[in-house]
Amino acid sequence: KQHEKVLSYIESGKTEGAKLMTGGKRIGTKGYHIEPTVFADVKDDMKIAKEEIFGPVMSIFKFSDMDEAIERGNNTSYGLAAAVCTKSIDK
Repeated sequence: KQHEKVLSYIESGKTEGAKLMTGGKRIGTKGYHIEPTVFADVKDDMKIAKEEIFGPVMSIFKFSDMDEAIERGNNTSYGLAAAVCTKSIDK
């Protein structure tokens, strides 16, 4: 069940317009392995942005400033895992 659910999230990301950077497919024909998957240009209203996937899927969001990043990060019902990457170590 979970395998199919993760694949459905990946399909949803593609359908809703996120840019698939890598992965997104099943690995092999035995077992329940899925390639590590990375989406860019993810918008806050997309399913892959709003729901916890519990699979090897990463969504990358752009933000303009720290206040926007904090506001968007706090605007979720879940938030089990998150990371912020920046060029400025002072922030």
